[in-house]
Amino acid sequence: MSKRRKRKAKRGSVAGATRKRREAAAQGDGPSFLALPEGVGFFALKSTKTARVDIIPYIVGKGNPRADKGVDYWERTFYIHRNVGPNNDWVVCPARTAKKKCPICEFVNTLREDEDGNETLIKALNTSRRMIMNVIDKSSDEDRRDNVIRVWESSHAYFGQAMDEALTGAYEDDEDNMDGFCDAEDGSYLKMVVEKGWQGKGYSVERIDFKSRKEDLDDEVLDAAVCLDDILIIKDYDELKELLLQDDSDDDDEDEPKSKKKKRKTSKKKKDEDEDEFDDEEDEDDDEFDDEDEDEESEDEEEEDEDFDEDEDEESEDEEDEDEDDDEFDDEDEDEEEKPKRKKKTTKKKKVSKKKTTKKKTTKKKRGRKSRK
Repeated sequence: MSKRRKRKAKRGSVAGATRKRREAAAQGDGPSFLALPEGVGFFALKSTKTARVDIIPYIVGKGNPRADKGVDYWERTFYIHRNVGPNNDWVVCPARTAKKKCPICEFVNTLREDEDGNETLIKALNTSRRMIMNVIDKSSDEDRRDNVIRVWESSHAYFGQAMDEALTGAYEDDEDNMDGFCDAEDGSYLKMVVEKGWQGKGYSVERIDFKSRKEDLDDEVLDAAVCLDDILIIKDYDELKELLLQDDSDDDDEDEPKSKKKKRKTSKKKKDEDEDEFDDEEDEDDDEFDDEDEDEESEDEEEEDEDFDEDEDEESEDEEDEDEDDDEFDDEDEDEEEKPKRKKKTTKKKKVSKKKTTKKKTTKKKRGRKSRK
């Protein structure tokens, strides 16, 4: 193959991939719980304009609650749990969809049995009824011309209710009704009045009218219809349980720092109160000690002054009494022996009452001086 042909083949592959990207962008990201066959895209309502779709019947597979396996039918009803796991995933409920055990349903039932169960969490994890269909968008010239089949996934509230009302309103008797509206021959397509969804989210079908097809559906279109029972992704019990436990563990991790923070705050407050109380006691003790220190300092100063005076008196007395006889010298010795005894008694009383002791000590010292004189 020449280089030019190789380049052309590459350009062709790039164009094909770009076309797929453009189609995917036009349809938007589909739900993660559906596995569509390669080449099949999603249909979605994009505005409040009147929409026209042709619902294509498919051969029912295993597990459809509304139809037996092998017959023609037009929709697949299933149930999902929303807001599961750390990424708030939407997952198919195996209990209500396939009659299998579901750990999420078990968890919700446990919460319901508890009087203090989290009502917000119960509501968030509750099942939601939804449905999927094979459709041809007749509002798109390209899809109508090429009979492009897409899968439409919608909630029962946004489409199913309006469809039930239309079928009920069109029913007269077993022969006059629209129960076979999507038959390949003499069937009808849907003309839908669309409005904004609840709280402005998405688009909701408010009314449906049946319009007869101008042409019957050929075998090629019928064979292209996707088996809706086979595209549901139903996770097994252990996988769903692990996903649910991841959600619970994240909640615990978020709550734990809050409780620790609160505990630290409380202990800090208590610590501050204890410190304040301790500071008050310490201040009172300091005041008491300061008063005692002042008393002791004043007493010590008085004692020093008195001792100094006594020393001077003693020196003068010694000089005057040098020439006196021994009897007088003996009397002075006796006085000096009495003095330490009095001082010792004074020191002992000082421990009981310092102010009283100081007064008594001064009085005794004065008496000692008088006796010497």
